[in-house]
Amino acid sequence: AVAWSALYGGLCIAMPSALMAYGLTSSPLSRALVRVFPGVAKVSLVGVLFWEGIKVLLALAMMWSAPRFVPGLSWLALVGGLVVALKAYWLELWMRSRRSV
Repeated sequence: AVAWSALYGGLCIAMPSALMAYGLTSSPLSRALVRVFPGVAKVSLVGVLFWEGIKVLLALAMMWSAPRFVPGLSWLALVGGLVVALKAYWLELWMRSRRSV
């Protein structure tokens, strides 16, 4: 149960982030906005804020529904999975900087 809780905690970060990345790069809405308003920075900012809001709401909804999907949920392990997934970005950045030196 602890491993499933930690895995679900990581998914609470990874899945919304993947959806945001898709939304910002290749969703039909993003492509349409770029075609209609080429070179307008405000449209880009609105898109980022929109997808960031979707990401946060989806992460919160996943955490709220965690007791339903993970039997014997361990909240400590879920938070641990969240932290590890959040710090994975910094780990990748650190590894990339060490490779370039």
